[in-house]
Amino acid sequence: MITSLYEPFRHWSEGGSVFILSDLHFDDEDCKLMDPNWISPEEQINIINKTVCKGDTFVCLGDVGKPSYVPMIKARKKILILGNHDSRGAYKYLFNEIYSGPLFISDKILLSHEPVYGLPWCLNIHGHDHNNMESYKEGCKHINLAANVCGYTPVNLGKIIKEGVLSDIDSIHRVTINRAVDKKKAKVKAEVAEKKYVNTSIANDPDTTAGLTDDDMTRLFKESIRIDNEIRRIKGLPVAGYDDETDRAYIEYPDGRRVYADEIQ
Repeated sequence: MITSLYEPFRHWSEGGSVFILSDLHFDDEDCKLMDPNWISPEEQINIINKTVCKGDTFVCLGDVGKPSYVPMIKARKKILILGNHDSRGAYKYLFNEIYSGPLFISDKILLSHEPVYGLPWCLNIHGHDHNNMESYKEGCKHINLAANVCGYTPVNLGKIIKEGVLSDIDSIHRVTINRAVDKKKAKVKAEVAEKKYVNTSIANDPDTTAGLTDDDMTRLFKESIRIDNEIRRIKGLPVAGYDDETDRAYIEYPDGRRVYADEIQ
């Protein structure tokens, strides 16, 4: 059982393995144009049945070809994601489940006929690219299972997961958190740079107040303290503060605990 699959697809792996292949193009006259070494439908069926057992699930990522060959595949369940050459009606009674468009089967696995871009937080397993020449964009991991590209041999999904194919992919939650942290760091860095600029301007001015009023100086001082405290919070360090209501200075620790100055012995 592949427990990482979303619940509606977990039954694919009950009692057997899940195998994936794309672009079978059974008896398609254009096959030889795509690849002059394209093998016959009978040879493809033979390879598939040597790999996929009767208790397994076979997932085709589109472009099946002649429907009459589908019953020859000896799988317990057959799943189809429609390709650009497929008609749902032609395969209605030949596959247990038929889907159109990309399909997320887990939080890190996206099945599709054509490659999908711009999703660094998932593995896109697809077909369609018969030359394996698609310019896959950096940051989005792909596995191209067009039949002629992968030796007409289905890939065992559970096996590649166990081998760590997803280990270098951050979840969408981690990607979102990282982006928020980077944004926060950039903001703090800009504020620190602004503070340094103000301090340098004051230091280089013969008039040490640089023409600033007392209120301006107070405001800049408070802002400087605020930025320093923000940096200390990011680093997980305690920060100093003042409670206006009780007229007492305190130190606040990362866990939110406050220790007032008059309590320190």
